[in-house]
Amino acid sequence: MISRTTGYPFTSDRPFATPLGDWRFRVQAVRGTAIGEGDVDEVIAMLISNLPRDCSPAIESTAEDVHPES
Repeated sequence: MISRTTGYPFTSDRPFATPLGDWRFRVQAVRGTAIGEGDVDEVIAMLISNLPRDCSPAIESTAEDVHPES
């Protein structure tokens, strides 16, 4: 999972990959919509291409600090 924070609980508003076995993974969007499947290199490319344009490095914080109402 890609998070905007370095601490738990992490944010869950970025695409993520789940293992399928045999070195294959599925990439999913924030709401669980499938983006695609592939090997490590393909999945990294899918994750990067589906990050928001304003994506920046993770901050030392937690999801509760970023979204205190959650």
